[in-house]
Amino acid sequence: MKRIILILLFFGITANAQNIFKNEFEQLIATRTSTMNMVDPHVFLLLLQIVCTDITSELNSEFNNSLTQDSDGDGSIDLNQITRLTTDQPDYLTSRTLNASMWDADCPIPLHSAACQPRTGTTPIITTTTFSQDSTCLAPLANTTSGYIPEPNTVDFPCYATEPEDFDMNIFGSSITLSGYQQSLKYDGGLLLSDGLSRGFISETDAENFIIPPTTPIIGGMTLAFLLPGGMGNCSANDDRDLGPDGITQG
Repeated sequence: MKRIILILLFFGITANAQNIFKNEFEQLIATRTSTMNMVDPHVFLLLLQIVCTDITSELNSEFNNSLTQDSDGDGSIDLNQITRLTTDQPDYLTSRTLNASMWDADCPIPLHSAACQPRTGTTPIITTTTFSQDSTCLAPLANTTSGYIPEPNTVDFPCYATEPEDFDMNIFGSSITLSGYQQSLKYDGGLLLSDGLSRGFISETDAENFIIPPTTPIIGGMTLAFLLPGGMGNCSANDDRDLGPDGITQG
């Protein structure tokens, strides 16, 4: 097993649940991704048909723009990943096992001007959390990274992590399935969660079939596999493919 796709997430606890989902009366804690960076593997593209270039930084800029902007003018921020936890007590995040739901949502721009709602046609992923007050909650899998800088986070205590689930992640307006997806965050108190880690596996078949929307700068119209080392048509001499959670599927 070589490497799994890892995505670094930064979260902030948002307002109570009635300010996130309509028709909710419990004051449940919810988080919204505020910054997202892909850290392993990196993304490479042959520029000017001459130089195989690492464009991960540019891709991450597009990710983060989509977390704050409304590029299509529909009144909603382009990308909203929300996790709602079944507690109104922040201390329970790192002291109790909780039920959680992960959503692809529509959130208004400006943020907090109205309630976020589950995106039409999407279904929440229901999971549970585990917690730790004395050990690591989530780290990169052994032998799945290749020394890119910065390295993926290791989330240490006090912290929590979700159980592995298949999760459809929104990438530039289209969804792709991450197998064994987990997210983990450190919580030291207050109103914000520390930098976290999210990891999951994308099969090679799914990466070859996933086409970046044509309107996306630089990489629009390309397949995800074309951008990743080891993928069909990628310019890099490296091979960042792994075996998936089943030990058989390559991705």
